[in-house]
Amino acid sequence: MSENTTELDQPDSHTLAYARKVELLPDLLTIEEVAGYLQVPRKTLYAWRARGDGPPASRVGKHLRYSKAKLLDWLRSNNLAT
Repeated sequence: MSENTTELDQPDSHTLAYARKVELLPDLLTIEEVAGYLQVPRKTLYAWRARGDGPPASRVGKHLRYSKAKLLDWLRSNNLAT
């Protein structure tokens, strides 16, 4: 650690793991990928969508797809991102 930084300036291991996990996500995610990332059942994502809650999704043909950028924006706007 340099003399200009403190231990508080360094990201904790949870923050680093989160950042690495986000980097690995594709730009367009399936419902299974979003459910896995959020650690919720797919049924929860479907229920949120039916109520107008949850991360925004788009249809590609008959399939739901989630933009990584919009998912992360949704997490931040709901104070769920670290």
